[in-house]
Amino acid sequence: MKTVKIKGAPYEMGLEYGKQCKKEIEDAISAFHLIGALSLAPGYREGHPGLRHTLWAFLTYRSKSDRLRSLAEKYEEVIREYHPAMVEEMRGIAEGAQVNYKDIVYLNIFPEIIEGCSTWVACGNATRSGEPLLGMNTDAFKSVRKTQIVLFAEPEDGYKYIGTALAGVVTPHHGINQEGLAVAYMSLLAEKSEIRAVGIPAYVLESKIFSKCAEVEEALREFEAVSLSSAPSAIFLSDKERTARVEMALCEYDAKVIENGAEGCCMRPSLEKIRKYESTFKIMPQMTVNAIPRTKRMEQLLKRHYGNIDVSVMKEIARDHGEGETKGKGICQHSKFPIGAVTIGSFIAKPRDLRIWLCHGNPCEHEYEEFTL
Repeated sequence: MKTVKIKGAPYEMGLEYGKQCKKEIEDAISAFHLIGALSLAPGYREGHPGLRHTLWAFLTYRSKSDRLRSLAEKYEEVIREYHPAMVEEMRGIAEGAQVNYKDIVYLNIFPEIIEGCSTWVACGNATRSGEPLLGMNTDAFKSVRKTQIVLFAEPEDGYKYIGTALAGVVTPHHGINQEGLAVAYMSLLAEKSEIRAVGIPAYVLESKIFSKCAEVEEALREFEAVSLSSAPSAIFLSDKERTARVEMALCEYDAKVIENGAEGCCMRPSLEKIRKYESTFKIMPQMTVNAIPRTKRMEQLLKRHYGNIDVSVMKEIARDHGEGETKGKGICQHSKFPIGAVTIGSFIAKPRDLRIWLCHGNPCEHEYEEFTL
């Protein structure tokens, strides 16, 4: 992955970001416009778009660009009110990459459309040393893999941070800041509102948390202070002492602080307020047969290694392909189909040491690279 280093005021950081990643940003815009167009196809919300509609969306996705940009416009004002620095950075990115500003806004609200990934945390009695650990495998279409970058940011008015980002997105979807607060974002299989509620999207929350929060409790207060968007998602947090799981859907959220134990999430919500919105059994069969056994496999792995989890075990979990009834439906995802979802990257954080490990592609096939803040 390309490493992009930026520092300074928000617009200056964005300008440098855009200049360094012009090609990757153009690829990201194209890839996410395609996925966005597919999301508008009849039946997509229910998880079973017809082949005819899918093929037509694939062939005509560029014609949907204005509709997607219009969606982005609806979010710009709420982003400006909550996190104005992010708007300035997005403007800088657009200028530096010489692309449409609305396309950059669209990239930064993109989690409002998709779902996927696996995340897990362990701390206290669950880990060999007692310290918190956070891991995540990012799953997406194969075409998204080439848009990933390592983003190292030093804002003039905030904590520096590093993590894996999708080109053009202001914040990493998983990473760590200089205070040892690690964050990982994923989407959930939960009901979506027929009328999209324009609240604060997940990437915007993450951007604020990375640059302004030092501990889990401080980050959790951000969820209390804002009007959340309707998109179903989860954010896992870990500082040097504890971890937390936050789930969101239909403008509600629920949070759980974990000081002792191990938990994972493979797209299925588990917290009380959000579990009632689970849509796993209402969607396409391939999602059901994937999410359910993958969740079971995650539970098996965390139970098997309980008390001995360290970075090497975290990597072992990330590379897992299942066994027995879960064989082929483990944590590391592969697909035989060109547009099938695969694991495009993996992340492990050890907050007490300010260290992270990043892998580009399937962790069963590629090595991790270590970074320290």
